[in-house]
Amino acid sequence: NAYGLTVRYAMKACPNGSILKYFSSRGICIDASSGFEVRRAMDMGIPAEKISLSSQELPQDFAELVNMGVKINACSVSQLERFGQAFPNCSQKVGIRVNPGVGSGGF
Repeated sequence: NAYGLTVRYAMKACPNGSILKYFSSRGICIDASSGFEVRRAMDMGIPAEKISLSSQELPQDFAELVNMGVKINACSVSQLERFGQAFPNCSQKVGIRVNPGVGSGGF
């Protein structure tokens, strides 16, 4: 689009497979809040590169999900550290979720 923005549907609002497929068919990407939701979206045919994961707790297999193409939004410094440990010395991208005035995770 003209503004460089990506529209994402927060699937925790309604993870129904038909809804996920409908939004995907319209070019809308998926925002998942857990590893389970990521897997559910992929099971519904959503390409991994069209899914982002924003979770208070990264799933154990987050590195596998990233290698499949899922985008990660780190919600805390500790998540950034885990991401860096999983992908040292490479150019793997990670998003950063900022929620002013509200903290989660730890240093």
